[in-house]
Amino acid sequence: MCRLLAYVGDPILLAHLVLWPDRSIIKQSYDAQERKMNPSLPSHLCHGNLNGDGFGIGWYSQEGSDTSPCVFTSVTPAWNNDNLARLSRKITSQLIFAHVRAAYPGMPVSEQNCHPFMWGRYMWMHNGVVGGFSKIKRRIVALLSDEAYNTVASFHSDSAASFALFLHHLPSMTAPQSPDVLLQAMQEEMEATSETSLLNFVVSDGNTVIATRYVSPDTEEPASLYFAE
Repeated sequence: MCRLLAYVGDPILLAHLVLWPDRSIIKQSYDAQERKMNPSLPSHLCHGNLNGDGFGIGWYSQEGSDTSPCVFTSVTPAWNNDNLARLSRKITSQLIFAHVRAAYPGMPVSEQNCHPFMWGRYMWMHNGVVGGFSKIKRRIVALLSDEAYNTVASFHSDSAASFALFLHHLPSMTAPQSPDVLLQAMQEEMEATSETSLLNFVVSDGNTVIATRYVSPDTEEPASLYFAE
């Protein structure tokens, strides 16, 4: 499965998160640990240590009135992208997302499917899998308002479709929302699953960060997620 990182706090150089730690997100792109062992998941999500199907970083700026995040994605492996290393040594932010991807079978390796996804003030990423996505994709798309449908470039990815569904559950996609409203939208988002699903979602509006560690059914073990302050 993928690996992700979210930071919120005092402004920090991206390199302190992405490049320099012993277990940096770049290190996890080629030496991931704690692969989940689950016979109901595709074998490549349970074995091996690579997350080489692209990467992305996203951050918010405190300067100016623009509330939207900046996102940089690429289909190249994170360990082999010089631009990622260069940017990480120069960008400072108080709210940062980073993600390295292991694509689910049948999901294209393209920049459209690299996390984090963004629309308006929101940024979103996912580690895990929406079980039976190919069976429920049409149903998810049918639920979406026209506005939410147009927020993602492709519905080939369960993660992108999940982002659109989250935005659909907001009372307004453009007006600022309280943390409680964002949490309610996330809870409604996770009710759409049926088969075995691992839903480690992270979303932010630039002020609030919500992260989930969720598995369905609850008899399974969720994917790992660590929190520190």
